[in-house]
Amino acid sequence: MSAPAEIVAAVRDVLRITFVEPVRHGRPRPREWPRGLPEVGVAVTVLFGLLALAIVFAVPLREGGELTYSPSSSDTVPVLTVPLLLTGVLFSFILAVTAALHASWWLRLSLLVLGAAVVFFFAIRAWYNPLLIGVSVVFYLALVLFTLVRARRAYAWWELVVVAGLLLAATVLPWLAPAGEVTWGVDLRATALDGALVSLQILILPAMLVAGSAPAQIVVTGAQATASRPVGRGLFWTGFGVAVAWLAVVTWLGVGSDDLTPSAIVGALVALLATTSLVGVLLWRADYRTPPGPARYPEVWGGWLYPLAVAMVVANVVTLPAIIVRSLATVVGLPEVAAAIDAGLNLFLDNNPGVLGRGLLGLVVLVLAVRFAGRSRMVEAV
Repeated sequence: MSAPAEIVAAVRDVLRITFVEPVRHGRPRPREWPRGLPEVGVAVTVLFGLLALAIVFAVPLREGGELTYSPSSSDTVPVLTVPLLLTGVLFSFILAVTAALHASWWLRLSLLVLGAAVVFFFAIRAWYNPLLIGVSVVFYLALVLFTLVRARRAYAWWELVVVAGLLLAATVLPWLAPAGEVTWGVDLRATALDGALVSLQILILPAMLVAGSAPAQIVVTGAQATASRPVGRGLFWTGFGVAVAWLAVVTWLGVGSDDLTPSAIVGALVALLATTSLVGVLLWRADYRTPPGPARYPEVWGGWLYPLAVAMVVANVVTLPAIIVRSLATVVGLPEVAAAIDAGLNLFLDNNPGVLGRGLLGLVVLVLAVRFAGRSRMVEAV
């Protein structure tokens, strides 16, 4: 086989193994889903498409339409998009709570706590109306009771309907009553939306971190497909030459930039040396001569990515109650309380809680890696 034909065949095989086969085996199959889920999938697709269009046309919407203002965050959004955004937030939370009915107890508890925060912001018009507050509380307590009753039971299509009804009753009913003087001269929909997004941020950030691991999995799968395919000497030297040429080009383009500095190069070399040394220590502890093959790593990533991602956003969990109280103080006209909470939040955030938290998480993960290596669980250790 000639070198060009071999290159084409190699590229085709790599694309097939890296993209085609994973998509073919992992794509959604609505015909195999339980009753009711295909319709939910269609609704999610339509809603996602509308939100994507709102993003694409964000500039015309902001320039050509009226904007509404959230006093709790000073953010503005186009008035035309507020109903769509509220629908997206509520529908997302309905799906999350329904899924949590059949999840672990800690996830159910976390979602119920977050749900209380969402109801808190959506019930902003009821803060001075005890009757409406009681309605929201009763419906949300009914949701808690339903969650406890349905926990660990088999999936039923009507669960989504019940959860949606209870959540919508707890969040939307206060908006059907006359607001009176409770609006404080602002569009409270933006405040409710802002608070709900802050509450759901604890769920959104881990999901984004997990989704960000997809490129790493693609790289590992592609590298495994490339390394495992037998190639001729001509193709090997061709690929080697292309790699060297590409390295030279990107190095030349990076000369003089802020990213390619002596300190950055030294830092990268230190990180590479530390990682290599750590892998060597783990191999020595597990009595392995070589690390496991790349193909085995994606299999265990799925079980660890979400817990690690959740641990990385613990700072958001700590700050959420303070943000809720600050938003309440801002809306009801207590600037002194809001300023005091802001000062406390700034003091907390100025001391790099995220960096310190990730450092502590790194130590915990390092201890786990050493323990896994001692049990010969090298895939998880590495």
